[in-house]
Amino acid sequence: MIDQTLETIVETVGKLDSKKVSKEVLEQTKLRILDYLGCVVGAFKEPVGSLVKQIAGRSRLSSNGVTLLGTNWQSSPDIACFGNGLLGRYLDFNDQYSGKTTGHPSDIIPAVLAATELSQGDGHSVIAGTLVGYELFGRLCDSITLKPKWDHVTLGAIAAAGAAAKSLGLDEQSTKHAISIATVSNLSLDQTRRGELSHWKAGAFPNASRQGLFAALLAKDGLTGPDMPFDGAHGFWNAVGQPDDSSCLSSPLSKYKLLETAIKAHSACYLDLSAVDAIIELRERVLIDDIESILVHTYQYSIDLTADVPSKWRPQTRETADHSMPYILATTLLEGFVDPKHYALDRLNDSEVHSLMDRIRVTENPIYSKNFPQIQTQRVEITTKSGDQLVKEVDYPTGHPCKPMSLSQIEAKFYRLVKDALPSTQAKDLVSGIMGIESSTSLKDALRLLVVEDK
Repeated sequence: MIDQTLETIVETVGKLDSKKVSKEVLEQTKLRILDYLGCVVGAFKEPVGSLVKQIAGRSRLSSNGVTLLGTNWQSSPDIACFGNGLLGRYLDFNDQYSGKTTGHPSDIIPAVLAATELSQGDGHSVIAGTLVGYELFGRLCDSITLKPKWDHVTLGAIAAAGAAAKSLGLDEQSTKHAISIATVSNLSLDQTRRGELSHWKAGAFPNASRQGLFAALLAKDGLTGPDMPFDGAHGFWNAVGQPDDSSCLSSPLSKYKLLETAIKAHSACYLDLSAVDAIIELRERVLIDDIESILVHTYQYSIDLTADVPSKWRPQTRETADHSMPYILATTLLEGFVDPKHYALDRLNDSEVHSLMDRIRVTENPIYSKNFPQIQTQRVEITTKSGDQLVKEVDYPTGHPCKPMSLSQIEAKFYRLVKDALPSTQAKDLVSGIMGIESSTSLKDALRLLVVEDK
């Protein structure tokens, strides 16, 4: 018997040729890589940076390893991949794909960089692997609704295996084994994103990416995987859930899923960013002390993840705060934006923030729920103490494919993220290097430009 799903996925990996993509696709791929690396460097000076160096340091290698981004030393491939991914995901500032399942496709980039470094690949190895990872993740997200019990990173492991296989230059048969191994061995629970959130919110996809890379390396060495990982009687579809629309997996490569991803303009859960844009406009028309109440109309999924339990009204961890609609919106009202610095632990108990959070109510609009994820409408109504009402409805947050960020906005975000870690000349050289990466013969220059010097 033939696993048709596996055949279809492997065919997509094989067909994608980064040297034949349009100028737009190439440019947008490089911008996603740049945006992700900004998140990596931005997190390096956070407490998680020391934690990552501690974890990776236990597997430090003098050669034949993978570079821990931000340093000039190597660790074992899987641990470096995990550490790099934890840095990239920690700020909750990397991009988003919204299908029947939603998630963060750029989390596959550490697997791509690791595979490229190990195989001594060139810039096109990075471009090709990145495009494959985004394509597989997007197609899988479009094909199946994983919630309520499985986490989206379950699909991430599959996408990362295909991306790493592409960057390693694996043949068709080895790619099949890599994807099969990753598919049957990496089911992840959605409990990761419920209640008071922990470091693992940022660690779950990096772990999936690590496992995808590991599966590809095993296949490269000749290890085989099950022949029916998806369509078998005990395979993925029967264990996790039947696809809502399997045709999504076999669509022609006419419009790349990478072009359908959103780059975040704010460091917060993407599900609340339409409301953030609404707040930014409304705050210009009202004084904080004049606000009596704030009512947010939204879709159910945003409530389920960011306004579901009491801890979202009094977050005690950074991870809960950036997935707390009340905290995100109160901070935006006070500051005019929400950035990584707004999640410092001493701010979580700020009385002014709490006062605003207590005036926020959240309710589902069934029409918004029905339209999600194609339209991500949120409506904010501010009632003043004098009884006036200010209203703003936003369908697409800044950075959504229907409302994209400009090149200058993306670069400004990058420079803002790295300014405390990299000298300005180094940061500019890094931007130039990434935006011309297709001409690079190796990753050495880019890795060197990512080194954060101890101060």
